[in-house]
Amino acid sequence: MPRRKPAPEIPPPEHLSNRAQQLWRDIVPRRARSPERLALLEVALQAYDRLQQCRELLAGGELLEKAEGSKMAHANPALKLEKEARAQFVKCWTALKLEFSFDVDNARIGGDEL
Repeated sequence: MPRRKPAPEIPPPEHLSNRAQQLWRDIVPRRARSPERLALLEVALQAYDRLQQCRELLAGGELLEKAEGSKMAHANPALKLEKEARAQFVKCWTALKLEFSFDVDNARIGGDEL
């Protein structure tokens, strides 16, 4: 039987962070080849980048802020954005069934320990 030609490399979208682009390169050849999966993976990685941006913003600031007028403390708005980005990432990741890779993850934990 003749060997199949390897699928052409699909480069990551340029607007993604370096880490998200690396995830794209790791995942696409094995787990995301169709246009539908590629689109969903891109949305997941955009959410991942937004999550990281929120984490960096929160790391450099306060979790609580005081309102100008009332001086009452309220949560930093970046907390809500972080939560929403995390939820979107997890939802896309789950839809892509990327929670577990038997080939990779099972090898790391010693084969039949599951």
